[in-house]
Amino acid sequence: MRSILILTCLALLGPVSCSEVVTTSGPHPATTPGEVKIYTKPPGKYEILGTVTMPLAPDKNWEGDNDGTETIDNLKAQAAALGANGLLLAIDPKTYDYQLGLAYHNKNYNVPIKNNPRTAMADAIYMINKSRLFDPNTEQ
Repeated sequence: MRSILILTCLALLGPVSCSEVVTTSGPHPATTPGEVKIYTKPPGKYEILGTVTMPLAPDKNWEGDNDGTETIDNLKAQAAALGANGLLLAIDPKTYDYQLGLAYHNKNYNVPIKNNPRTAMADAIYMINKSRLFDPNTEQ
């Protein structure tokens, strides 16, 4: 039955559109921020370890300065402390107010932002199958 579901998913949506959130298997050993890849779409099979957040200065004007290096590095460090190997920016839209385009390592990412207090947020995830064949939405 599972193989039929996977084949149907691949046939209808293509290989990059299928993802599966699985129950967390327990704590994972801490990783390093360098091991945490950024996902703009839900990847293949993964566990959600928790939501990571970073308060943003309320008076910061992002117009003309969308350098998100400090923000994304902070989120990756928090995710790594949880044992994550991924940072998922595509989180439930009900949990944030808007997305802010931030530049990070010569790429632009839409980072979820919650108001009051103004906070960047993402999900720390653990990829079960790290095959890049099915996960082209990661940071290179």
